[in-house]
Parts: sequence; structure tokens; C-alpha cells
Amino acid sequence: MKKYLRLSYMDFLVSKEFAAAFLGQLLYLPITLGIVYVVWGKLYAENPGLAAASGMGLKEVICYYLVTNIILFITNKFWYLNYPIWVDINKGNLSIYLARPLDYMAFRFFREGGNLALNSLLGTAGILVVGGVFGLCELSALKVAVFLLSLAESIMFVFILQFFVGTLTFWTDKIFGVRDVFFHVVQFLSGLVLPLAFFPGWARAALDLLPLQFIYNYPAMVLIDGDVSTVLRQQPVAIFWVIAGLLSARMFFNFGLKRYVANGG
Repeated sequence: MKKYLRLSYMDFLVSKEFAAAFLGQLLYLPITLGIVYVVWGKLYAENPGLAAASGMGLKEVICYYLVTNIILFITNKFWYLNYPIWVDINKGNLSIYLARPLDYMAFRFFREGGNLALNSLLGTAGILVVGGVFGLCELSALKVAVFLLSLAESIMFVFILQFFVGTLTFWTDKIFGVRDVFFHVVQFLSGLVLPLAFFPGWARAALDLLPLQFIYNYPAMVLIDGDVSTVLRQQPVAIFWVIAGLLSARMFFNFGLKRYVANGG
């Protein structure tokens, strides 16, 4: 475990150089939230029944986009995890890692995730400050604790999905078209573009069967739902999907290894 933590520390040292960029992204949030307020404020003004139909008022919607945009910033690096995997397989670098006492899946998580702790700390602080000062989010010690757990699950889901995409390199070196389509589909169905509460009933029922909701929608709803027990009931489902996803990603990678030929490295 020490070697993996060392990898994260190395990435953390590099990420410190870009801390200002992350803070700049957080400073961009007021612009985003201002646009959300104007657009959604007009929608709510023209559609009085919107709040009753969705269960979310204008304040909750602003809180939702505050949380989801910060989660996007935190998980941003993992959304491009497929690229270093693609490089490792195509250039033969994977042979080097396979010959070492390393688990490749764990190696990639810790190698690319050194800035997660710092970004999660800054992002959560941003949510607490903005959401608390303006009274946008339902905050309590228990809710913050559940949110941090859901944030960790969100990070794991992004890692798993992009590890799958990178592993496709064993079958084709043209993964970037698939990656881009996959990126936009997942972003939409996970609730980044539109809260899932506004989806039709049949679509929401279908999405409830998938783990995508745990990337954005669920962590945001933790800080919106007035009854924390409601969101806590979904935790066993989220944990099940994380475990199932990790096992499936490992099996998929091991299956792909049978096709691996090191032409470089």
C-alpha cells in the first residue's frame, strides 16, 4: 500500500502547481450559478407547477448545480483516465507495469488520483461556504458526512467507467470517438445537465436501475433532501454497484490482456 500512496503523493506534488487553476474554476461558479438563476427563475415563473411536479424549488435547483459542478471539477482528471491507459497499451508501457509488483488497476487509480484529496477538500469547503451563506443547501454534520461518502462513490464510478473505456484499447485503438460519445451520454443520464427529478417517470424508473445516478444526482440530493434517511436507504445500492463495477472492470481488463501484444516499450 505504501508504494501506491507514494504515487499519489507524487501526483499531489504536481497538482499543487495547478491549485490556482482549480481555485479559478471555483471562482467561475458564481457566473454559472448566475446563469442557472436567470434561466431557471424564468422557467419557474412561467410554469408555477414545476416545483410540485419535480419536488425541487428554485433554491434547490441552484444548490443542485452548485454541487454537481464542483463534483465535475473534483473528478475531472478521472474523466480522462482512458488516455494514459490507451498510451500504456499502444506503446507497450503496460509490459513494464505487469513485470513489476504492482496491480495495474490500483496503480492507475493512485497515480492519477493524487489531487483528489485536495480538490475534494476545496470543493466541499466551496459547497459549505456558498450553500451555507446563501441558504441554498440543507446542511448538517450528518448530511456533510453522507455527502463525503457519496463523493467518494462518485469518484469511484468515474474511475470505473473510464477504466472500461481505456481497456477497449485491447480491441481497437480508435477509442476516442467512443469516449466522447460515452462522455456526453453519461453526463446527461447521470444528472449533470438536468436534475433527474425533471425526467419523465418512465425514464427515472429506468435510471434508478443503473448506477449512473450516483455520479452527480445522488450526491447533490444528499444536500437537498430534507430527510437524510431517504438518501441513506440508497447507500447499500451504491456500495453494491461500486463493488460490482470494480470486479467487472478487473475481469474485463484481465480478459483484454489475452489480446495484448507489446509492439513498443
